Amino acid sequence: MTSFTTFQDADDPNSMVLVIDTPDVEKFGAMVNDPANAGIKAKHTVLDPIAISMKVDL
Repeated sequence: MTSFTTFQDADDPNSMVLVIDTPDVEKFGAMVNDPANAGIKAKHTVLDPIAISMKVDL
């Protein structure tokens, strides 16, 4: 990951979106879903499933 921007849902202050720049989406997805990171996700109340999307240039 090279950078990120955080957005908070205007209607739900408990809902957030991170826009992340990464050179390897698959590697980032593996890191996010690694069971070794379950404690970190629980500490920050991250709920699964986590949606990972890619920018598409049209």
